[in-house]
Formats: sequence, C-alpha cells, structure tokens
Amino acid sequence: MSSILRRVLILFSVLVTITIALVVSVSADAVRYDTATAIGAVVAASVTLAIGTGFITIAPEYTDRATTMLFQRPGIVFLFGFTIYIFVVGNLLFLSVLLPDLVYFAVALPVLFGLGVLAEFGLFAVGRLVSESWLVILAVASMLSVAFIFLPIAAVFIGSVLSIMGIGATLLVYEDGSQADSEEDDNQQHRKPMDSRRRKDGPDVEQ
Repeated sequence: MSSILRRVLILFSVLVTITIALVVSVSADAVRYDTATAIGAVVAASVTLAIGTGFITIAPEYTDRATTMLFQRPGIVFLFGFTIYIFVVGNLLFLSVLLPDLVYFAVALPVLFGLGVLAEFGLFAVGRLVSESWLVILAVASMLSVAFIFLPIAAVFIGSVLSIMGIGATLLVYEDGSQADSEEDDNQQHRKPMDSRRRKDGPDVEQ
C-alpha cells in the first residue's frame, strides 16, 4: 500500500470516527458546553501548542520521524505503545501499594506527565495527514484537543488510541535511533584498528 493511500485511509478513519462520536454525543446529550469546559478546552489547546512548538524547535528531526512512523507502521506502533502503557500503569499500581503516598506521587507524577507529553504526538501525526506545514499540524492538533474536551466520547475512543500510538511512535523512533548510533559506533571502532595498521605499514610501493 502506498504512503499516500495509507494517509488517506487513516485520515478518513479518524474523520468518520469523530463524526460518529459527535452524533452519539449529541444523541446522548453528552456534549459539554459550560464555562469550565471552555476553560479546559483553552488549556488543552495551549498545552498542545506549547509541547508541539517545543519539540519542533528543539528536535525537529525527531518530531518528523516520530510522526511519520505513526502512519507508516500504525499496527506495530499501536502494539508497542499499548505494551508500554500497560507496563507503566501496572508498575504504578504496584508501587502504590508499596510506597508511602508522598514518595509515590513524587514518582508517579513525572512518569504520567512524560506519557502525556509523548501522547501528544498522536495528535501531531493526524495534523501531518492534512499538511506538511508545522503551523497547520499544530493547528489541527490543537483543534483535536479542543474537540476531545467538548466530546468525551471521542476522547475515550479516538483520543485513547492516538495517545497510545503517540507513545509507541516516539519510543520506537528513540529505540531505532539508539540502535543506529550503536551500530555506527561499532563500525567506527572496527575501522580504527585497520586505519592504524595502514598508517603504520605505509602505502604499498610497487617494485
């Protein structure tokens, strides 16, 4: 399947799912539109913009690779992200029994914050399905954040999947990058003795 066709299918699936969630929310009178929800939507959009701007500014290549991997290998990304999510949540639940409250919160809050930051990459990837412009990508991601605040049903189904895939994509890209760096270091170490012997022996001279 070509990359363009895959992008179109994923974007279509997201739009259809959001439409279904909107219809179900309206039918069940589950759409939130009070002041607290509006404030929450502004906060969610601001957080998405801040995280996206930070990653694009500090690590543009990493952000590009992570968001690209999400729709190039969606199945592997989801399974990896889901495994990481279950592992982290399971360990946090286990630690909640062993550790005192203050120590537990000191450990759990940074971990959950980190997962929340990585989860935003799922929203950025949807933006990349629409455009390659980072401004458009951030705008789409922010609109999705707002939509999930007003539509809790969409947040449960779509938001959860995108969050898990965002976690999976970012960690997979980091792992692939670490392996590539390790292989490059090994290659350099293998080349150094050979280069040293060549310098010691000197160039071959034809008799």
